[in-house]
Amino acid sequence: MTVQHHFREEKYFDSSTHVLQHREAAKSSIASIEEVQKCMNLTKSYLESQLNLPCLILCNWAIDTALKTLYMKDYKRVYPPCSLSLDELLDLTRDSHGNRDLGTVNFIECIRFIVNSPDMMQFQRMEEEHLVKMIRRADTLVSELYGKCYEGYGAVVGYQRVFS
Repeated sequence: MTVQHHFREEKYFDSSTHVLQHREAAKSSIASIEEVQKCMNLTKSYLESQLNLPCLILCNWAIDTALKTLYMKDYKRVYPPCSLSLDELLDLTRDSHGNRDLGTVNFIECIRFIVNSPDMMQFQRMEEEHLVKMIRRADTLVSELYGKCYEGYGAVVGYQRVFS
C-alpha cells in the first residue's frame, strides 16, 4: 500500500500558474480593446473608399472579440471558446433589465451570415445607407459590450466609439 503526499510546492505552483493566467487574460483583454479600436477606425477609412465587405468583416471581428472578452469576465474563464453558442450569446447580450435581447442576437447573426456567405460579392453592392446603419449599430454594440466588461472596475481603458 502506497501513500501519496501532496507537497506545498505543488499547490503553490498551481496557484501561481492560475494567477499568471489571469494576469495574461487581463493584458490580452486590454490589448483586444486597442485592436478593436484600430479595426473600427479602419472601418471608417474603408467606408470612405466604398469597400463594403471589408467594413463588415472588421465589424464582425470587433463584435466577436468584444463578446469573447465579456464571456471571459462573466464565465470567469481565462480563455474563451472558439465560437459562442446561441444560449451564450443570449446570456451575454441581455438588456439593462436583464431580458434577453433577441434583436441584438439577430443583428450579430446577420453580420456573421453576410461575412461567411459563399456569395459575398452580392453584398459588395449594398446601399451605402444600409451599410452605414449596420456599422453604426456594430460600433454601438461593441461600445456597450466593453462597457459591460469593465463596469464596476473604474477602468480608464475603454472603447471610444468611432461613429457617434
